[in-house]
Amino acid sequence: MQPVDQQIYDVIVIGSGGAGLVSAVNLAKSGLKVIVLSKVFPTRSHTVAAKGGVNAPLGNVTQDNPEWFMYDTIKGGDWLSDQDSVEILCNRAKSAIVNLENSGVPFSRDHNGKIYQRAYGGQTTDFGNGELAYRACSVADRTGHAILHNLYQSSLRNNVVINSEIFVLDLIVDGGQIRGVLAWDFGEAKLIYVKSNYVVMATGGFGQLYNTNTSSSICTGDGNALALRAGIMLQDMEFIQFHPTGLYNLGILITEAARAEGGYLLNGLGERFMKNYAPKYLELASRDIISRAIINEISLGRGSGKNKDQVEIDIRHLGKDKILKFLPSIYDTCKVFLGIDVTKHTIPVCPSVHYTMGGIPTNKYGEVTYADNGNQVKINGLYAIGETASSSVHGANRLGCNSLLELIVFGEISAESIKDNISKMKTNDDNSSNITKLVNQKASAFYSLFSESSDNTDSIDEYRKELGVVMEKYVGVVRSEDSLLSAKKEVSRILDVVNNLKIKNNSLYENPQLMSLLELRNLVLQAVIVVEMSLWRRESRGAHYRSDYRDRDDNQFLKHSLCGFDNSGKIKKSENKVRQLSGKLSKKLAPNNRVY
Repeated sequence: MQPVDQQIYDVIVIGSGGAGLVSAVNLAKSGLKVIVLSKVFPTRSHTVAAKGGVNAPLGNVTQDNPEWFMYDTIKGGDWLSDQDSVEILCNRAKSAIVNLENSGVPFSRDHNGKIYQRAYGGQTTDFGNGELAYRACSVADRTGHAILHNLYQSSLRNNVVINSEIFVLDLIVDGGQIRGVLAWDFGEAKLIYVKSNYVVMATGGFGQLYNTNTSSSICTGDGNALALRAGIMLQDMEFIQFHPTGLYNLGILITEAARAEGGYLLNGLGERFMKNYAPKYLELASRDIISRAIINEISLGRGSGKNKDQVEIDIRHLGKDKILKFLPSIYDTCKVFLGIDVTKHTIPVCPSVHYTMGGIPTNKYGEVTYADNGNQVKINGLYAIGETASSSVHGANRLGCNSLLELIVFGEISAESIKDNISKMKTNDDNSSNITKLVNQKASAFYSLFSESSDNTDSIDEYRKELGVVMEKYVGVVRSEDSLLSAKKEVSRILDVVNNLKIKNNSLYENPQLMSLLELRNLVLQAVIVVEMSLWRRESRGAHYRSDYRDRDDNQFLKHSLCGFDNSGKIKKSENKVRQLSGKLSKKLAPNNRVY
């Protein structure tokens, strides 16, 4: 076994997407020595694929305020959102946009020169009693691209160290304190122990658990798997958002901005069917409601296409000038991948996995903490932000354009919390001999993936595809006890096989087989948790819809699910209370009927 190199930093940020870079830049500005560890070059992180915009109650089009925004976010999350986190998200939204604009993000403008804002699904005025709210601030339909490139430039200006050929293998935790990470540096062909008392997890979601998804290929939930292996439980993993309009059979996102600008959804009969499901807001209802509506139209034989298993989105009436100004990515995507001109043809779409609401449980500062059967668990110095975190601003379902806002706000908040804690922290010497032992144990486990006598290289991709098929077939938009029990059986079988996969190629330099194996091992761990908690939650709430329990059950399930593995590898479950506000807003934010 090769020796493990050691590096020391004030703060480690895992992940170079929007959340990670916001946190890293803000920490570096205060003079801290920060390193970002990432599988990919920063501008290839999944934030670059975000299209529609960033929500903020600027009031440039309609009257607006943060309290209305809070209500919509909590309603959109089917009342499972933690209201203290939502309060921070909505109150800091305006300043987040100002900061982005001042740093050079080129937001689209209206005819008065103000930041252009479009209406997105589930966004209303007057606590749901008014008309649509225009909150989404965008850069045409390439908002994430503009923000991520801007953040990368900021990281360079502020001397953030970025190592973009790193696969983090394990968290090093000793005595309830984070002590760093063990990582595979595949650019330098070695293992490294990066030492720090502060680690920020910003590793993104796990959309690649499903074969048809809008996620980048790197979105394998590596941060969630790191947490599970460290004994940390994951929260609300049953809530997986299917975007209504993924490009048929490809999963490439057709952004909600297409509907925000006036696009229609049509079934195979040419009917604008959303009037039957969300008569007031139609195509701008919440994503989970639209996805179920599409599945229902298909199940009733009213789908379009050769196999009647898709619907169409029509933007032809918007005109070429408007499409090229506000929806250029859609125009280009359909031209390249389908060979169609969206100014003349409708776009075939179907629900595709888009966002994972569950993840690592945190408080409103991004600190990893939760209550396990009444006992408070906290890993000192460990933070989680962005899609890998469950803070939980999104609850059971995320509203469009709240994800980019979350990256910015909680990237800033995590940095503020770390700066405050570092300034108060007393000398905290680690047990070096114990940590060396932990690092060597985990390094040994890594090297055990190689075998001279067996090679399962050809099986890795097959099992990953099979896992995706199982999840799509049994844990899709609509679920049931029977489908979930079938999923549990199949996932358990795949887990047993994957845990025994070995490869002969023991090179540590740019080894794609090793990368694929590590990602598959991470994905299957999360599949176990998703299935387990989908069985546990015997209700329908947000993105989790049970055909055998069609109603929301606030008496039994107005609570977060927690699930992980004990020291023997067996499943353990718990639950967390939903954090609710008191005071004048509490009645406005109390659960009620969720209709659009």
